[in-house]
Amino acid sequence: MGYHPAQERVLAERRRFNVAAMGRRWGKTVFGQEQILFEPGGAIDGAPVGWFAPTYKLLIDVWKSVERSCTRISRRVNRDDKRIELVTGGVVDFWTLEDIDAGRGRMYARIVIDEAAHARNLEEAWTKAILPTLTDLKGEAWFISTPAGNNYFRDLHALGDPANGSRHQDWQSWRLPT
Repeated sequence: MGYHPAQERVLAERRRFNVAAMGRRWGKTVFGQEQILFEPGGAIDGAPVGWFAPTYKLLIDVWKSVERSCTRISRRVNRDDKRIELVTGGVVDFWTLEDIDAGRGRMYARIVIDEAAHARNLEEAWTKAILPTLTDLKGEAWFISTPAGNNYFRDLHALGDPANGSRHQDWQSWRLPT
């Protein structure tokens, strides 16, 4: 992959739960797509992964981009359910966080929550539906977003902030300006 130095740093410091507060035009969404598809342990390697966005409008362009990227390796594409099954055995599911039960009952090796700071029900969706999807495979989570004030994304960022004396071992956070 052709990552720039800030992305290389993030990948070198990653933990199980990763929270990146990134400026506009940083490349958050493309970075997230690379995590679920191409990084070791992603869908190309045969793993089940999930993509979560605050709204359908924020989800649809990513869905189209991933669908195009996977054209030659797709075994089955379900446009209604927003699910892509790959010939490698990997699966990519897309969810909107307008439903707080998004992903419930699934099992993922990695998930990305895009524009996490803008998800109204992030705390409830994360704790009750999404986090349990990572249990069986000891999956990895990426919360990527532009910051948006005092909200649950900010709380999650604090869990892995190196400046925070009580940083949790499984969490890592970054502030990455544009």
